[in-house]
Amino acid sequence: MITHNLDSLIDIENEKIGKILRDIYNRGHEIGIHPGYNTYKNKDLFMKSVNKLKAVLDRNGVKDDRVVGSIT
Repeated sequence: MITHNLDSLIDIENEKIGKILRDIYNRGHEIGIHPGYNTYKNKDLFMKSVNKLKAVLDRNGVKDDRVVGSIT
């Protein structure tokens, strides 16, 4: 999710990214999130980023209950 011009332009919903996420998961690694630049003090934007990652992981068969989101 683009929140600032310093954010990455990589679309995590891209099919190639989905394959990479599956490969990472199948090797036993954890997948984390580095949300957009402007999410550090914006709970709504942060949670949108977390929920987008959860949806992408789910669509790609990555089942991990440890994916949670919180902001301090």
